[in-house]
Amino acid sequence: MKTLIGVSLLVGALILPLGVADAQRSRTERPQRQVITSVQVQPATVREALRDEAVQAELSDHVRNIDTRAAARRAPVDALTPLRVGREGDQPDETDRLMSADELSALANPGQSAGRATINSLTARAIARVENVSPVLRRPTARPSPADSFTTPPQPYLDVQGFADDLHAALENSVRGYEMRMRRNGETIYTLQWNWAQTPADSGLPWGPDRRQHIVSISKFITAMGLTHLLDAEGIDYNTPIISYLPDYWQTGPGVENITFAHLMNHRSGIVTGNNSDASFGRMRSLIAAGVNNPGMNSGYSNANFALCRILMATIAGNIDTDADFGATNDLMWNWITILSYANYIEQNVFAPAGVNGPTLDNTADSARAYAWNDNGTGWDSSETVVGQSGGTALFGQAGGVAWHMSPDELLDVVGEFRRGGGIVAPTRALEIFNASYGLNSQVNGRPSPAGRFYFKPGYWGAGMQSEQALLMILPEQIEVAIFVSSMIGPNDASLQGLGQTIYLNNVVEP
Repeated sequence: MKTLIGVSLLVGALILPLGVADAQRSRTERPQRQVITSVQVQPATVREALRDEAVQAELSDHVRNIDTRAAARRAPVDALTPLRVGREGDQPDETDRLMSADELSALANPGQSAGRATINSLTARAIARVENVSPVLRRPTARPSPADSFTTPPQPYLDVQGFADDLHAALENSVRGYEMRMRRNGETIYTLQWNWAQTPADSGLPWGPDRRQHIVSISKFITAMGLTHLLDAEGIDYNTPIISYLPDYWQTGPGVENITFAHLMNHRSGIVTGNNSDASFGRMRSLIAAGVNNPGMNSGYSNANFALCRILMATIAGNIDTDADFGATNDLMWNWITILSYANYIEQNVFAPAGVNGPTLDNTADSARAYAWNDNGTGWDSSETVVGQSGGTALFGQAGGVAWHMSPDELLDVVGEFRRGGGIVAPTRALEIFNASYGLNSQVNGRPSPAGRFYFKPGYWGAGMQSEQALLMILPEQIEVAIFVSSMIGPNDASLQGLGQTIYLNNVVEP
């Protein structure tokens, strides 16, 4: 059964307090965790658990500002029948790899690949031509005249038109559809939109800057924004160990006492899950019980790092006490409460300062779908995903690491506010977070370019040959770029993060 939860459904269900110090017990008086010797048997749904008087008593004593009963009526967590197992494909293993001219040419002409079928033409195009909504003029590239020889020479800059031309040439014949939105100082300076967010076999919806899509792991950067805002508000240093903020009933293995918030936000916690992207609540508990090696030194990209951030945000904000104990329903109730708490905190403290209202943790009927690169058939709603090898949980159960559904404009509104506006964190703090690579894939201190350092975060989610992906680029000159793609790129599934970086560096002009 498809399970829905959206931030828009949670308005009114949560009101987080601004100060929570008096609502939390001393972190220095942490009880010994119980030893879990057997797998907990849980009810199928939150609504079933809420019928238990002991659960209701625990909610009354240890949970604040969350109406779980009302939330469960509106968005019940039902037993799930696995539909498709999702896979994440945006891990930063090849962060530094740029594309060659031959690879770019192959993307522009995918039908020439040996043994590959040529792209099928759409019977009707949603957008017939590339749209340049705001005229962009090429800046002059002439060197200074002799009269200007003693003035400061022009600084390197992005050739915006060249960037747009190269991006469209690479994607036009290699994807089912895409949207690119570019802003400078918060003002849109270029838009590209091409073909389908949903093909005519579905609802025939074109791309546009207000079309929402699963932004996949860009959700991690959204989480990093929320967590740093909360830590700053509570006066908690990013290098503080997380152990005092974990549920008391969790076992902790060796090394967990050394994991800090900073380690989670740049994937240096020592948690290593390889290609298994499952970050369901029970699996996170198992990972912590197993322990970690060399936190701070041992890096491993994992959704679990940011799903843990979601749990920690709920205890730090005072929505649930670490000693809350729901017995056999512990995992079920803790998962549900921390998702509710996380969603509302992000809505109030990350989205609202940017004037954004409406992103969800699940697809809506008019969201983009996932396709193969040359697929004219029906697409895949990735929210109908069970993640993990043994059932896992629905996509929104991975909240923190993935699951946010946003439009390009919504994403750029939030990033612009975070970078310049001061409503989430101060701009100086935002630059520190960029350089620390919290929630990003770019290297510590960013990637160098002639125009200055830049930062990026991709997201990729797929099943079989169908995928959806997005790329956020935070560039010099106060430029931000969002690229959303409703399929894999070409028959060889080219890297969007590699493509975006290559095209940017190829179009930096050095006067």
